[in-house]
Amino acid sequence: MPSWFKTQWDDVKGNAKYGLLVSVPFIAGVITRGLLWWQQLVLAFLCVIVVGWAIAQTVKVDRLTQRKDRLGDRSFLGIYIGPSGVPVSIENGKMNVHLKIFSCTRVRLLHVKIFVGGSPPIATLSDPEPSDIKAGEVFSKSVDGKLEGGIRSLLAAKLGDAIHVQGTAKFSDDTADQAFHFDAVPLFLGQY
Repeated sequence: MPSWFKTQWDDVKGNAKYGLLVSVPFIAGVITRGLLWWQQLVLAFLCVIVVGWAIAQTVKVDRLTQRKDRLGDRSFLGIYIGPSGVPVSIENGKMNVHLKIFSCTRVRLLHVKIFVGGSPPIATLSDPEPSDIKAGEVFSKSVDGKLEGGIRSLLAAKLGDAIHVQGTAKFSDDTADQAFHFDAVPLFLGQY
């Protein structure tokens, strides 16, 4: 029986809300009868402020809910991780991946792990060095690693082709690892 009442309410709740909105001016007229004009004006002003505040809060919660649905729970971290300058460079047998990290709040970066190339990755780079990231400031992070001879020749054969870079970053706030990915054309400097 309770499900029947819920179904009925779902069918008529739009009409009930409309009826309530239509009756508000009538109710306001009854309440303000006998008040001076300036008292009615103050009461109307307060009602406009309360309704405006309620609408603003509804819109704010709706936008946050939509963002959470679109990006998942990690959207509330407010952290961006992406390529910086020349994202991937290769020089003297070392690969460097340059990242920029932006956070809305102060956080501590504990670890970055990067996989370069497709599946399986051509190279895996890791940097366990902790770094403090200030709120609202762009933080640059470079992660490098030595390349084996076979991998260097493989990359040289694909000169000018974009490679996929993906990775994870772990922060000190005990949340899940923050994933990132982008494509980049490696810049070969000197001997590779």
